[in-house]
This record gives sequence, C-alpha cells and structure tokens, in this order.
Amino acid sequence: MLKAGPQFEILAENNMNDYCLGSIAVSEGQLFLRTATTLYCIGKHK
Repeated sequence: MLKAGPQFEILAENNMNDYCLGSIAVSEGQLFLRTATTLYCIGKHK
C-alpha cells in the first residue's frame, strides 16, 4: 500500500508467496492481479 501524495512512501506490504506475472489491471473499481498460480480480484463484486 502506498501513501497518496508527492512523496513515495510505502505504508504496508502483503506477502503473496508467489511471483507477480503482469501489471495490475483496473476495471469498474476492481483491481486484478495475476500470480504464477492465482488470479486475485480486489474490490466489490457488482
């Protein structure tokens, strides 16, 4: 998690125990993150 603002500041980190294989995709208020074994969706289901 990053702090919004002009200075780069890490607020928190989450260990996924896997490798990220691409950029985060954004769609309709949701974030999609793909690792080597799993596709994660962060946000509310519509």
